[in-house]
Amino acid sequence: MRPALVVALLVLPACGWKPVRPATVAAGATAAASPAGVTDVERQRMKKAVIAWLDTTMHEWQRGDSAIGDGLMYTNRDSVARFLGGLSRIADKKIGHGTPTVDVLAPCVAALAVTYRAQGKPPKMKPFDTRAAYTAVLLERNGQLQILQEHTSSVRP
Repeated sequence: MRPALVVALLVLPACGWKPVRPATVAAGATAAASPAGVTDVERQRMKKAVIAWLDTTMHEWQRGDSAIGDGLMYTNRDSVARFLGGLSRIADKKIGHGTPTVDVLAPCVAALAVTYRAQGKPPKMKPFDTRAAYTAVLLERNGQLQILQEHTSSVRP
């Protein structure tokens, strides 16, 4: 079972979802069942919202309003403070992403998978060029998308 589906099953009741009986499919036939009874209109609306959220998040990082880590683990208060303090001074920030895959699991729950590349030059450090895969399960509450679960896997050169 996909991890995004497991997380989504825990929050589906918040969207008013109730389990339905699976449709019977003839042997050898395939069916494009709609998870949790999501209509095409709901699916398109949620996909559009998730992609807009992704584009906004990437733009905010490039502008300096949010953080993307450098793949290192910071283990004490001082190292975290140094890392966070340097984020606003990163020069030559660039970020781009591949084609996102959005799987709408319920009218207000979607899973996102996307690759991205972030580049920049922190002060007094060597430049970074991070290529990573990002996955998240997002829940829409009161018209806002919230991250329920996220994971980033980056490749170090």
